[in-house]
Amino acid sequence: MLTVTVLDHLREVSVEEDVLRDVARVRLLGPDWTREEAMRASDGLLLWHIGQLNAGDIGTMERARIIQRAGVGFDNVDLAAARARGIAVCNVPDYGTEDVADHTMAFMLALARGLWAYGRNVLEDPLTGWNWFKAGRANARLRGQRLGLIGMGRIGSAVALRARVFGLHVTVFDPYVGDGYEKALGVERVRSLRELAGCDIISIHAPLTPETRGMIDRAFWSASDRPAVLINTARGPIVHEEDLCDAYRRGRVVGIGVDVLQEEPLRPTGALGHLMETMPEATRDIIVTPHAAFFSPQAYEELRRKAAENVRRCFVDGSHRNLVA
Repeated sequence: MLTVTVLDHLREVSVEEDVLRDVARVRLLGPDWTREEAMRASDGLLLWHIGQLNAGDIGTMERARIIQRAGVGFDNVDLAAARARGIAVCNVPDYGTEDVADHTMAFMLALARGLWAYGRNVLEDPLTGWNWFKAGRANARLRGQRLGLIGMGRIGSAVALRARVFGLHVTVFDPYVGDGYEKALGVERVRSLRELAGCDIISIHAPLTPETRGMIDRAFWSASDRPAVLINTARGPIVHEEDLCDAYRRGRVVGIGVDVLQEEPLRPTGALGHLMETMPEATRDIIVTPHAAFFSPQAYEELRRKAAENVRRCFVDGSHRNLVA
């Protein structure tokens, strides 16, 4: 029987076994099945976001037909090395579309309406905190604000549709989507990243690639003609974290909502952790969530099942869905 190894994150494989039970056994790494053995003897590998597969790892894969990412991003796999070995690399790009879009809107609403500040003030000082005027938080109306989306894929499109309901003017930058798609969504499209610099809210929905790494940097914030809120539910390294924190200190950024970081988990010594430690809570509009935007019980089940089904498809008839290499 064929063997599939789950390399990271999972502690049980009930969903995967249910899908693959008649074609492959599913194993977790452990004392009796090491990573080195899995590289050499697995016919398929399931990889989440914690593990990495570099060229050295892939070079030891004697039997592998498929590396299946349980997730959207595939920057933790050396695609060129897999391609050279004839190993398919696939992802699951659609499992958490609604969840990440909802999380993005939650950031947007929480920062616009001061929910973090209000909640903190009420807990710390019930009397003064209950007085919305003395709480010192200026709320913003979303209707009429300009939302700049970086990326018009599944999640970016889902955010655009939600944002339009709230009356936001949506502007999108995505050089890889064909002409006319913006018309279907009813949004404005710009041809350069710098054209988003005048938006009130910037929300990132792009993959991490050599092109996008660090693209939201000092030059981007310097080009902006108004203070903006930054939301990132995509990949942390797309944002140059030190430049973001510097822009926040200078008032170029007035709110931060991030589910992903340049280095995870959040470290007190990192740029964002240090900013949060040193700024008074009363004046801080920063919300960090633990890479959880994708998660709901429904999305988690869907992700695991779709990843396993694609491995099954590869084994049964040699076909693939969502092939990235």
